[in-house]
Amino acid sequence: MVSEAYINELKKAMAARSVKALIDKFNSQVGRTRFNQTQEIHNNILIDTLADKGIDVSVVYHEGGISFARKIKLSDDNTTLVFA
Repeated sequence: MVSEAYINELKKAMAARSVKALIDKFNSQVGRTRFNQTQEIHNNILIDTLADKGIDVSVVYHEGGISFARKIKLSDDNTTLVFA
């Protein structure tokens, strides 16, 4: 079980990262299809952090699930995730 303290620290650490660093982290996991509980929490916080920074994440996040099928990048206007 993952502690609330760990989740809060992870949220703080993610919030301190740049959008590029968050995208790089996402792209490092492309192709993976299985995640343990801690990794799933990490992935959800990653997507939530991008959204909190004003980035449209709908290309990879829909119906409550995250797709790691393709690499992403930031759109030319720096507002939306698009496939790389």
